[in-house]
Amino acid sequence: MSVDQHINVTVTINNTGISRQGFGTIGMLSYKSLFPERSRTYQRVSDAVADGFAATSPEILAASAIMGQSPHPISFKILRGSLPPTQRYVLAATAGNSTPYAIEVKGEGVTTTDVSYTSDSSATLAEIHNALRTQLNAVVGKNYTVTFAALTFADATFTAEADDDTLTFGSPHTLLTGDGPFQVSNSGGALPAGLVALTDYWFIRTGANTGKLATSLANALAGTAIDLTTDGTGTQTMADTVSTVSPAGSLTATADAAGNWFSLAVADTSVLSITQNHTDPGVGTDLAAIYNQDPDFYYVHTFFNSENYVKAVALWTEATSFKAYFVDVVDSASENVAAGGGDVLDDLEALEYKRTLYGYHRKPAEMWSAGWMGRLAPLNVGRWTAAYKTIVGSTVDRFTATQTTNLDAKKASYYKQEAGRSITWEGKVANASYAFMDVTVSLDFMLDEIQKRALGAIVALDKVSYTDEDIAVIRGAIEGAVSLGKSDAHKIIAPGTPGDPNDPQPVVSFPKVRDIDPSVRSLRKLPNGAVNFRLQGAIHTVDVALTVTF
Repeated sequence: MSVDQHINVTVTINNTGISRQGFGTIGMLSYKSLFPERSRTYQRVSDAVADGFAATSPEILAASAIMGQSPHPISFKILRGSLPPTQRYVLAATAGNSTPYAIEVKGEGVTTTDVSYTSDSSATLAEIHNALRTQLNAVVGKNYTVTFAALTFADATFTAEADDDTLTFGSPHTLLTGDGPFQVSNSGGALPAGLVALTDYWFIRTGANTGKLATSLANALAGTAIDLTTDGTGTQTMADTVSTVSPAGSLTATADAAGNWFSLAVADTSVLSITQNHTDPGVGTDLAAIYNQDPDFYYVHTFFNSENYVKAVALWTEATSFKAYFVDVVDSASENVAAGGGDVLDDLEALEYKRTLYGYHRKPAEMWSAGWMGRLAPLNVGRWTAAYKTIVGSTVDRFTATQTTNLDAKKASYYKQEAGRSITWEGKVANASYAFMDVTVSLDFMLDEIQKRALGAIVALDKVSYTDEDIAVIRGAIEGAVSLGKSDAHKIIAPGTPGDPNDPQPVVSFPKVRDIDPSVRSLRKLPNGAVNFRLQGAIHTVDVALTVTF
């Protein structure tokens, strides 16, 4: 009889790198309804593609980043959320003459496109924003729409001068060239010849109280005004419409439907700022529902990383045992605004969470933090720090000294180049007691081992009696966890030096039976156990005193 009837072995070849088991599984939060359960585990990216995830979807981009590392995890999970956000970016230029502005556009079903515009020698914000908006909305397969900032304008009366086509208002109008559309009306007379009621016009600013009107945004930006042939009679009024916007204000790129994902990456954040500012639709509720069905994931990864959304995920992670959140944001204020400026990373730092490693990366589509998790997850806990890792598939960001100072002050991580090497820096968390993400993960690992081993000792005995001998069995199980933490495989716990109070050895202790209060014994509890150890720690910088003699 063939042994295959009893033991069946399937050999799967995965040629994307070395695969090793690690502590914790990566779960990425998705809003695709491609399977009925709240989570599904995959060992290969191709299996997720076979389930219906598109090659350009954030799920496949993140999975490719995770599994593209070497070594990489043996599996990853896709977590199915049911409350999708409506993604939104806000872009705002700084006007500069003869200045290039560039945005890389990617997204699910979107043709990857490099949008670029170089301003002329008399640049205005309106013309820069208009050029970028036109190109962004022309991207093939786009799943978003780019609009100008909305503008509210209180009805204002004006007089017209046909000789130079100028409108004069009784007080400063605060309008800029390109603002519109506006409509005009008349009472007690006639409109200036050349203007028609209930018709859209765009504004050309000529002064604080003056301006002209154009028949289109393009004409307004070009300075081509409507030719007025009479001054008009009676009272003339200009009013905004439901569609009135200010091209000089900002650009907003909004997903066409909830759950649509796209990536905008600005080449130079000193001339074009970018922020994700969509609302949180209830991501904590989604994560709680997923966790109730499948708690077996450790690392959390997300794609729709606005401030409200990220803070909600971080809050849930902080409140949930054995979870860690790696996230990177694209908000350019993170690098360009000093600490205390109230950007997303500044706000995360103020929360002092221990389970969220937050970073900044200019290209969301590269899924840098997913790749970072994929690089760390297969390594033995205690044998890694988050710093000095090269992430396959991610490009480094190049920062000024001021930008790195801003990021460091917020305890933010980022991806940079040092001495020709691409490295992650630095893996901090906001909580001062934990300081680094590897500390959080290491302590989670030790707690998990202690709990499992102690439970294993209790389960293995038909009855754990109140005897010093049986208490010693539980203590020995916990000491086994401590020994694992001290081992070369993990190096979480420092071995200590005998007799040295400044370098204590780890100690596991429980009280003797005679010292346990009878009232506690009646509850069938073993009180006052203690596990004391010192973490091994890690070295990130080296100080060398160099003496040179001639």
